[in-house]
Amino acid sequence: MQRWHETVKYTIDLKGVFILNNSNTPFIISDDPAIHTNKFHIRRLRSTNFGIQNSGMILTMPLSPRMAVMFYDGDVYTVPDKNGFKLTMSSDADVKALNELQYLKANANIYFADWNKLEIIREEFCDIVERRLPVHFRLNLLVPVEGKEGVFKMADDQSANPAGRSMIHIESVSFQPRSWPSQLRFRSKMFGYSDGSSAGLLRHQWAIEAGMDKRNKVKL
Repeated sequence: MQRWHETVKYTIDLKGVFILNNSNTPFIISDDPAIHTNKFHIRRLRSTNFGIQNSGMILTMPLSPRMAVMFYDGDVYTVPDKNGFKLTMSSDADVKALNELQYLKANANIYFADWNKLEIIREEFCDIVERRLPVHFRLNLLVPVEGKEGVFKMADDQSANPAGRSMIHIESVSFQPRSWPSQLRFRSKMFGYSDGSSAGLLRHQWAIEAGMDKRNKVKL
């Protein structure tokens, strides 16, 4: 929670919309409803190794069966159908794409408003259950690289308890949805920032924090 408090300022660059659901499919919600994902990394880079600082970030969460909120990297995505801060979603497929995120992220419970939808909810969940991840975070043991001061590498034996200096690295493990809302589209010209380090492609706010400038701006 402290870490999130310290990094909130680095999300102010995200664009946001309230999604009004006019489809025949209501939003569902889970017991772990706040979603962080990245269509750009998953679709274009074929990678699930991303954090809140990386280009292509998406945050979304349902607020009711008929309303959700979504924040996204405006240097990577565009939502041409939005009206100010409002986006009307009329396609069942688009709503189901957001519901799929709840199925994938849920810890133990899914909540929905209409009990008559029970069998539909059950079928949808069973359809994706094999793609749910057993964990969403992984702890990695890092040990010093011999002869290189301040440089660490992944330990060969992750169960070891080495003497001397070592570090624990927390790695997020991200699920891969099969579909995305059609209104969330890639820009024809996408940009991020990179200095060639393992931090990868960064959004503008994080690039500034890392001391980067327009010379580090790259076309994606």
